[in-house]
Amino acid sequence: GRHTITLDGDNIRHGLNRDLGFTKADRVENIRRVGETSKLMVEAGLICISSFISPFASEREMVRAMLDEGEFVEVFVDTPLEVCEQRDVKGLYAKARAGELPNFTGISSPYEAPQDPEIRIDTTALSAEEAAEQIIDYLSSSWTRNEFVPLNGISQFDNVSSTSLGQEVDSNHSKSPETKKLASAQTNIRLKASNLTPMI
Repeated sequence: GRHTITLDGDNIRHGLNRDLGFTKADRVENIRRVGETSKLMVEAGLICISSFISPFASEREMVRAMLDEGEFVEVFVDTPLEVCEQRDVKGLYAKARAGELPNFTGISSPYEAPQDPEIRIDTTALSAEEAAEQIIDYLSSSWTRNEFVPLNGISQFDNVSSTSLGQEVDSNHSKSPETKKLASAQTNIRLKASNLTPMI
């Protein structure tokens, strides 16, 4: 099987990055630290699922450069700004528009959308379950090419949480050792995805 770990923006900012704010320099440093932490996890053999708002293309490329080729999978959870505002249960967008939250991504701070991510999730067209299956399908394809890729992308999550996720691999192939490993990895990803904290 494969061991996994999830790094989440809110949790990291409460601990490792609690000294950082939301200026451009602090945002870059936030992702740099996340990248270095993720690299250590990958080197230890973990699938590292990193869920962060990373608004600048340069910082995403910085993290990609830290890892070996194929070890970084960028998952762009693509949601229009107006939809993010509709899903904003915390009321942060309203505060940002009122000027109460400076340097807020998409309002008073720019967001540079990924131009060529490995995976693009359109949350206006897919359910959380379907989005998780899209990621699993990508990993499954990588596995069948004998080039399994640790999931260590910087993801852009909005106010979506995931619940029960997808189907196991075809039971007709259950005796294959590689298929058993894939099924274990899929289960771990589903469990991690089901516990993702909604992000703004």
